[in-house]
Amino acid sequence: MSRVPISERALFHFRRTLRVELAQEALRLEAEGDLRDLAALGSEPGYAHAWGIPVEHLERRALAWRQKYKTLRITTCCRLIDALVEDGRREELLVGILLLASFGKRLDTTVWPHLQRWIDQLDATEALTLLAESVIAPLSARDSELRQTLAAWKSSACTARRHVAESIAICRGG
Repeated sequence: MSRVPISERALFHFRRTLRVELAQEALRLEAEGDLRDLAALGSEPGYAHAWGIPVEHLERRALAWRQKYKTLRITTCCRLIDALVEDGRREELLVGILLLASFGKRLDTTVWPHLQRWIDQLDATEALTLLAESVIAPLSARDSELRQTLAAWKSSACTARRHVAESIAICRGG
């Protein structure tokens, strides 16, 4: 993973652009009556804000962003997610995780410190599950040391770490 610094201004631009695009998507879906029940989302702790955009729409948004920003780097994506975890906005956070997942086999264990920090900061099980299934499971499939760490997490005192370990075990069929 290369260490090319991204300016705070560029990072702010990414966040602002994402927020505007998601707000427009929420308005469109609301007009079509296709937003998720916000009461159900509100019952899950961990989000400061949620519009109710279904995950399949967020997946399409993440794919569009990967095509739009072809030069997006893993380090930039990690910095973006750092900020999104702090914000606690459901849709933005999930798109950030999906963006990171889109790097696929280019992801390596150098992202593990970021992943651990996010897991320890997140309360939203939806975001933890998405992170576990779309980023950590494929990464751990290629790294035995990471698999051992995740196995130890099954008995962790940290609820989020236990959730991630259980999500990956389910993802693997075990």
